[in-house]
Amino acid sequence: MDSSVAPVMIEDGQKETRLVSTKQKSSRGGWNAAIFVIFVEMAERFAYYGLAGNLITYLTNELHEPLTTAAKNVNTWIGVSTLFPILGAFIADSYLGRFNTIIISSVIFLLGTVLLTLSVSVFPLHLRKAMSFLALYILSVGEGGHKPCVQTFAADQFDEVTPEEKKAKSSFFNWWYLGIVAAATSASLVVIYVQDNIGWTEGFGIPIGVIAVALTIFLLGIKKYRKEDPVGSPFTGVAQVFVAAARKWRMDETHHGRGVYYGVPSEGQPNTWIFARTDQFSSVAPVMIEDGQKETRLVSTKQKSSRGGWNAAIFVIFVEMAERFAYYGLAGNLITYLTNELHEPLATAAKNVNTWIGVSTLFPILGAFIADSYLGRFNTIIISSVIFLLGTVLLTLSVSVFPLHLRKAMSFLALYILSVGEGGHKPCVQTFAADQFDEVTPEEKKAKSSFFNWWYLGIVAAATSASLVVIYVQDNIGWTEGFGIPIGVIAVALTIFLLGIKKYRKEDPVGSPFTGVAQVFVAAARKWRMDETHHGRGVYYGVPSEGQPNTWIFARTDQFRFLDKAMIIDNIDISSKTRNPWRLCSLNQVEEVKLVLRLIPIWFSCIMFTVVQAQLHTFYIKQGSTMIRSIGHFHIPPGSLQALVGITILFAVPFYDRVFVPIARKFTGHPSGITVLQRIGVGLFLSILNMVVSALVEAKRVSIAKEYNLMDNPKATIPMTVWWLLPQYVICGFSDAFAVVGLQELFYDQMPEALRSMGAAAYISVVGVGSFIGNAIISVVQAISSRSGDKWLGNNLNRAHLDYYYWVLAGLSALSLCVYVCIAMRFVYKKVEEVEKTNGGRISPTAPTQNTHRPTIQIFGLPFQDIAKQLLVKANQISDMESVIFRDRAASADMAFTGVISSSTEEKQCFLTTDRAASADMAFTGVISSSTEEKQCFLTTGWGVSALTSSALRFEKKLNEM
Repeated sequence: MDSSVAPVMIEDGQKETRLVSTKQKSSRGGWNAAIFVIFVEMAERFAYYGLAGNLITYLTNELHEPLTTAAKNVNTWIGVSTLFPILGAFIADSYLGRFNTIIISSVIFLLGTVLLTLSVSVFPLHLRKAMSFLALYILSVGEGGHKPCVQTFAADQFDEVTPEEKKAKSSFFNWWYLGIVAAATSASLVVIYVQDNIGWTEGFGIPIGVIAVALTIFLLGIKKYRKEDPVGSPFTGVAQVFVAAARKWRMDETHHGRGVYYGVPSEGQPNTWIFARTDQFSSVAPVMIEDGQKETRLVSTKQKSSRGGWNAAIFVIFVEMAERFAYYGLAGNLITYLTNELHEPLATAAKNVNTWIGVSTLFPILGAFIADSYLGRFNTIIISSVIFLLGTVLLTLSVSVFPLHLRKAMSFLALYILSVGEGGHKPCVQTFAADQFDEVTPEEKKAKSSFFNWWYLGIVAAATSASLVVIYVQDNIGWTEGFGIPIGVIAVALTIFLLGIKKYRKEDPVGSPFTGVAQVFVAAARKWRMDETHHGRGVYYGVPSEGQPNTWIFARTDQFRFLDKAMIIDNIDISSKTRNPWRLCSLNQVEEVKLVLRLIPIWFSCIMFTVVQAQLHTFYIKQGSTMIRSIGHFHIPPGSLQALVGITILFAVPFYDRVFVPIARKFTGHPSGITVLQRIGVGLFLSILNMVVSALVEAKRVSIAKEYNLMDNPKATIPMTVWWLLPQYVICGFSDAFAVVGLQELFYDQMPEALRSMGAAAYISVVGVGSFIGNAIISVVQAISSRSGDKWLGNNLNRAHLDYYYWVLAGLSALSLCVYVCIAMRFVYKKVEEVEKTNGGRISPTAPTQNTHRPTIQIFGLPFQDIAKQLLVKANQISDMESVIFRDRAASADMAFTGVISSSTEEKQCFLTTDRAASADMAFTGVISSSTEEKQCFLTTGWGVSALTSSALRFEKKLNEM
């Protein structure tokens, strides 16, 4: 087909929509909402690290597991906990929504914590191990729903368009992570101390209160949150792109294409972005394919409401802090609980801790899916918080109620109930908090720019508090009290979170996001033989759906070009009365799939970083337990040393956000000082340095033990102060401040809107996979070193060679960094142009001009006059032309897609419109009224050629007169 052929219109069998969004921007969200999410995340992190931080001690001392077995169990648990978020994110994004997923997962997490506590205090010894692991993996389930949702939910509190919220959001991830570290550090100092000095019942019990309080606080902010409803599986769209591209593989876009389908935004979605295609007007005029699913107008009438912003985000931050406080209060001293209370060997306890943490970071994948697809983030947060609370209660009861033989089983049951709660909470809470900030409003966009910094700061504060308080109670008072504290914290946090319910910006789930992903692959596969140049009829840009405030055009990229065929219109698509989403996908849909594919290599290259960070919860604690830890008459619990990491981050994140970024910005010109990938790279390098320092310190410790003839006395205190470990903890903190916040921001900003909970789950799942990889490394190291008869990771650290193990991790991390650098250098960031804000997709009114000059009005970068001339030529040439297209989301519904040319004023405005249902409004007659000073120009998009020609002629004449 000749390149001059006019664009056409194709009805979409899925949804016929008019391009007007009626959803208004609310006053919810922002820091007022994100703070609640941050708090619940801090509480969850406090509880998690209060459990996981000393887990290896619990496994070796209480469950009497060998050191190697305990280490593997810790790694396995951590791995499972970080993989569950994948499922949690899917559920959140597709079904429950982030809010609901956070609540459900928090409840599961609470249940896991309670069961873990009960496994220590109630169950008999022969059941304690089983119950402990059951509780741990319940915690992992809670983590699966919590982790992928809570950060995304908090980040969603910031509007990416509003300058103020966008600015706040730019530093949100820093403060979000700071809050997490604070919670983890608090758990290391408090919960682990309680576990080691008071009892495992008290140590496991503290997180119960923390999570309960955090869940309560989180619910208090329910009116402040911006909540997005799940929209179904996002992978359906991905599959559609592939299928559509495959079905048109032989199509030549230049000769057979009819244009690009821009799509239609769906009802209930807060932001629609159209990815800009740089070559979209090179040979084929833009086209519109009407979406048969829902009739929508390309004018968004969704207004910014009074919800969201910091007023809503603050509630989310609070519940996240409570969740982090509870999590770190439980996880931070979990190894001590496993070794001392459940009498697990050190290696076994370490593995159990790693496994639980892994499960807790994998459940968020499921939690994110449920939140985004079905429940929504808000509902998911509530449900996961309740589950987390139940897990915490069960963990506390496992210590205080169940007999010894049932304690282990109940403890692990409670822990994995906590993991379930984490699964719904983690992927939703941060995203829900970030959603409170509008990405369009300058104020909110500015606020959102720093949201992640403060979000992380709140998490760090909660984690640090848990390390200081909960762990101390666990070690010095009792495990029942130590596990009980998080219960109150989570309960209060959940209450506070619900108090902000009227402030939140909430989005309803729209079904599984994976459906769209699958559609891209299927569509591309169905067109795999199509030649775009010779058989293509243009690119399908799609049509925004009702209820979306912002439409963004993604830039068409050269990567993964095989997927592009999914968005190319061929003869079969044109002949179809309705669009088949499994054969034709929009440009945005295809580019969203590419976004996901580009993040996968980054994800893999960061696994070794999480393997290194996993040492913080396992062997670092056992190192510290052999050294002098007294300050006067006060004895520092070894698990509380993790608070040093949180304290470091508490200083590092504000320094980074307020000092480093402004200075770096002057040299680089980058708004964030350095890019997100550069920030992550710095963190990966610091993790290598961390292992080098750890190896050197461990070699020094062993040499002192040998000097004092303590090699065969593993319980003896080495005459070496524990402050020798300070450098590795500090480096670990700086590494976290760079890499973790960077990963959070990367997987939030670079993920498609519908998959943001999955993005949060993805970065969390890195921790889970890293925990399982750490288990594998432990097993390999033990197997190889045992051949010489001297295991590197034996129960007697004085005879072991832990320093050799650290050197192995340093080498693997260096190799991983090299791979990361190669991937990062080729990474392509998301490029979008907002329809409402830029000329890249909107027919924008020009700046005031003199009456003697024509208005410089552009459509996708082309002068409006040229478009009018082109339309006139095509209308005269093509007898079967059905309509011409353009989408103007800026015109109001009352104006009926009309553009005004006011010759009496200096400002020249004109809007080209598309609306099949316009007859009900203005009829799109194409009439130019010359009887008044105000000249109105209606360029018709009706079906008749004569109407189009008449409109074009009159419009061209009017332009020539100006």
